[in-house]
Amino acid sequence: MFKPYHLQGCCFCRPEMHIDVPMGDQMVNVGKIEDPCKCCVVNQLVFDSNEQQRYEVTGPVCQCGACCPCCADFNFDINDQSGATVGT
Repeated sequence: MFKPYHLQGCCFCRPEMHIDVPMGDQMVNVGKIEDPCKCCVVNQLVFDSNEQQRYEVTGPVCQCGACCPCCADFNFDINDQSGATVGT
């Protein structure tokens, strides 16, 4: 995984992570994860190697696990392109 350095927390400069896997002697890009700016929600967009959005991982920020991760979980829903929940 590769995450370029940039200022965190800016609405116009959101984090992005590239995912590569080793295939023989080369590293092959299998996709990326973006963190778009949305108010009061934690979400990430998951893209495949063709830049097509495959999933959106989303959850509310008002969870006990956000403030105290050792006392509670931070739960997310995984939705496909149609918005159907395919995992948690």
